[in-house]
Amino acid sequence: MKRIHLSEEELQTVVRLHNEGKSWLEIQRLTGIPRRVAQRSYQEWDRKRSSEEFRAVRREVAKGEFEKHLDALTQMADSLVKHLWLPESPAMTVDAERHLLDFFEKDTGSMFISAGKRERSESEKARLIRRRKVLFKALQEHTKGNVYWDRLEKWKKAWDRCKEHLPKLREEAHRVVSDDVKGVPELNQWVASPGAEEIGALEKLSEAVLASVWKGMLTDCFERANSFIHLVFKPAGDTEMSVVMFEEKPMLNLEKKALAEQAVKVCNRSIKALWSCGILKDTEGVVRRVQQAADTLDRSLDPFVLRPLILRTSCEICPI
Repeated sequence: MKRIHLSEEELQTVVRLHNEGKSWLEIQRLTGIPRRVAQRSYQEWDRKRSSEEFRAVRREVAKGEFEKHLDALTQMADSLVKHLWLPESPAMTVDAERHLLDFFEKDTGSMFISAGKRERSESEKARLIRRRKVLFKALQEHTKGNVYWDRLEKWKKAWDRCKEHLPKLREEAHRVVSDDVKGVPELNQWVASPGAEEIGALEKLSEAVLASVWKGMLTDCFERANSFIHLVFKPAGDTEMSVVMFEEKPMLNLEKKALAEQAVKVCNRSIKALWSCGILKDTEGVVRRVQQAADTLDRSLDPFVLRPLILRTSCEICPI
């Protein structure tokens, strides 16, 4: 027997009557449609509707999950680029691999369950690192062929070379400052005094010089390096204390204004002397290589470039 198919109008009539609570026999009497045909047609319609609703719900869920995925990837990219830039102070204490591991140990926004302020256990750290590395792999998959990921290897080599150069530059800064101080009798006598040695006066002057030279390299603005070190005067009881400053950071307190002025002059002369030394030129070269690699990745991972790229591509963990 040929199977009977209802027209759209007949089907909608069956649906309406059934939803009004009519039995299949009543529907047959009111419409002339055999009750078994009406029942089968209604069940098929109901299954199709449920399937479509389910797919619609899944699409909405997938859309929301993909938006989270997109945000997580762009947050990670932004966090990575910030992590690649050199520190503002000359204090690179870890090599590139350890520095990158620090990046993977960090939490980014609310992507993962955070332990808050408490110390994470080793298992929690390992779990977080594993998840962030999965996300990092997804970022690379989405950007394959569009982001120069080989720059990350160049960055590592340049970072490690820069780390190797800094102790030598620090030694040279200390030597140059020491030699200049020796040519200023009053300042040299004060630096050699027990009180000045106790506070590490010479070391603090050397630190100010190194910090100025380092900032000059980072900003490619050596002509302004001398302006980073200056004097401020603060009341100290009935007298006035002269403070040698590196930008907003106090480096050394001196009671005599003339002595403080001599210290600043020594620092500025030492900065100029360091400009022409070989170790500074070598250090500047690797600083530029670190900055260039970081800048290349920064440009290609800019959110305005990255988000459309993610929308056009896929990865293993894409929700859609």
